[in-house]
Amino acid sequence: MAEPIKVKLLDAQKNPILPETTADQVKTADGSNVEAKLAALQTTFASGIRQCGTVGTGGTVETLPADNYKLGDLYVVKTGGTYAGQVCEPGDLILCIKTFAEEAADTDWTVLQNNINRAVTGPASAADGNLVAFDGASGTVAKDSGIKVDDVSAAVSQKHSHDNAVLLATISADGETATINGKTFYAGRQVAIIEAGGEIPADTRTMITNPPAAEAYPISCFTWIILYQEQGYANRTQEQAKATVALLNWMLSPEAQALTTKVHYSPLPQSAINNAKALLNSITFNGQKLQ
Repeated sequence: MAEPIKVKLLDAQKNPILPETTADQVKTADGSNVEAKLAALQTTFASGIRQCGTVGTGGTVETLPADNYKLGDLYVVKTGGTYAGQVCEPGDLILCIKTFAEEAADTDWTVLQNNINRAVTGPASAADGNLVAFDGASGTVAKDSGIKVDDVSAAVSQKHSHDNAVLLATISADGETATINGKTFYAGRQVAIIEAGGEIPADTRTMITNPPAAEAYPISCFTWIILYQEQGYANRTQEQAKATVALLNWMLSPEAQALTTKVHYSPLPQSAINNAKALLNSITFNGQKLQ
């Protein structure tokens, strides 16, 4: 196809001739012409956007129409909710962009948001370095909390001190003896004053070496047996676990304790026996108690 030839028309005095061209002569890319396009636009603007009312509880309609809606129908959201498959807030605009045809579709509508969904608004001013807090229960209004970030950081760094404030208030000391929450420590070791009815800790972790009691033998100590609380390990059977616990329970029995003096040992105080039995009672096999 030959390239079109552009000709500039001039009159006898060589002035440009501007021929009159009508709109129906100018073609558009889709094969139509400018006149037809202008007519379509005039029709669209003439029909315009129709304000149909509000939608939602208390509105002109509760929900969007399911049929007979037309291009340009416009609703204003009165009550927040989901319309045309989209979450809307009060004030949002819902515009019909396609006339109803046989079956309603969410895609026939578009939402023009009046505001960003769940936008949070803040005060006109705030103190530099302060934390933000919600004002009220809506979750959309912020305020200056009055709490400084530096103060929070300082409090977090001293959390250990806060957690132990009550315990620290119970500490007292006298020479080499210290009392913490009613328990006596001597030279850094907790001392069970058995002769005076002293307390044996629940975990039995205590020392009786060199106790402060005047009549106490200085070189004394407990003997511990260490075992796993969970006995279901290394292919052990439940019978083996039960046998282990049964042996240890026998060692705490009156029969076994009566043998201690015959071999020049001392029997355990009843408080130590009670605590040891409680610990044995916590032993498990595959998560289940053995006793």
